[in-house]
Amino acid sequence: MDESGNTVASYTNASASSEYKSTSGAVEAGKTYYGFVDGSKAEFFGAGFATSAPAPTDGPNPTAKPTNRPVPTVDPASFDYQIISTEYTNDGLSVNVQYNGSGSGEASMMVVSYSTDRIMTNVKTINISGTGTYTINGFTEPANETVKVLIWNNYNSIAPLSVAKTIEKSSSSPLPSLDPTDKPDPTTEPSVNPDPTAKPTVDPDATSAPTAAPTSSPYPMETQEGSHTWTFGVVPMEALGVKGNDGKHDTLTMSEGLVIYDNLYINPSKKAIVVDYSSKTIGTDKFTERLKLAGAGSVSDQHLAFTPGAAGKLSISFAHASSQGEPRFMAVNQNGTEILQEAAVGATQTMTVDIAAGAPVYIYSKESGLNVYKVEYMANN
Repeated sequence: MDESGNTVASYTNASASSEYKSTSGAVEAGKTYYGFVDGSKAEFFGAGFATSAPAPTDGPNPTAKPTNRPVPTVDPASFDYQIISTEYTNDGLSVNVQYNGSGSGEASMMVVSYSTDRIMTNVKTINISGTGTYTINGFTEPANETVKVLIWNNYNSIAPLSVAKTIEKSSSSPLPSLDPTDKPDPTTEPSVNPDPTAKPTVDPDATSAPTAAPTSSPYPMETQEGSHTWTFGVVPMEALGVKGNDGKHDTLTMSEGLVIYDNLYINPSKKAIVVDYSSKTIGTDKFTERLKLAGAGSVSDQHLAFTPGAAGKLSISFAHASSQGEPRFMAVNQNGTEILQEAAVGATQTMTVDIAAGAPVYIYSKESGLNVYKVEYMANN
């Protein structure tokens, strides 16, 4: 399949350890092609191209040398998505996209790196939903390799939703010239200053150093104005349009894309985040349902997040998700400051921290699974 989603060649009903050679699928210079196996219990070992020779002519005259065929350009405006910019950060590759289509904009983004001889060396995928900046965690800038960013509707039909963006390989510094240069004029020897400058005093009227700027969100967030309490039930979350129920309304599984629940942003970017039934008493509160944070998270992925409109307090009722193993830690992160609270095996906890206004607050498990029963934001009046 080419980079525009057109099928060049296909092969079905392969027997064990088959090698397939297509003579009908023509390829063009300069384009990127994708080979994949559609089905189960199959392995894809590799692919290659063979240069075709021009067909001989009937007469004695030699065949004319073909001219290079220009690669047709594609109008970016004809696609739902436009890749605006890319940037490597400490977390990975940050990609800013603009969504020009209608609907939710749910799509799949793939980042692929190629060596100088066009062999794929790395590939990572994430789900996206609309305009925003998305981070492909762990995708570091390769040395002297070309990187491509592609957006498809999904990984099954792989219909392109944007023009592929190529991040050219890093240019190395030029080698020093071997030719001798003219000898520079000698500098004047500095004179000794016998009078050293006085040590500056601290200005008592100087303002203190500014506080650190708020951390930016990996996606646009609405501000939560005023106090709010979030508890997690399948039916009330379905009523707000959250999808993923099991048909019986007993379990809600969020696994693809960002979920917004009353200005609380649920980000299941690594593993599915599940809401199901579970009776638990924490303090004086009795709960019948919970949200299961699966695996370790961070400010970039696998977290709950909201932006408080005013300073106040944040309270989280949670529990260790296992009856054995090591203690686990709940993390709250705002402006790069991470606060942890331990939950012993089988134990429940209520974590309360002070939070500032205007900066996103991220809630996640530091190491492994935790069950969250309530998140309460109490704004200062």
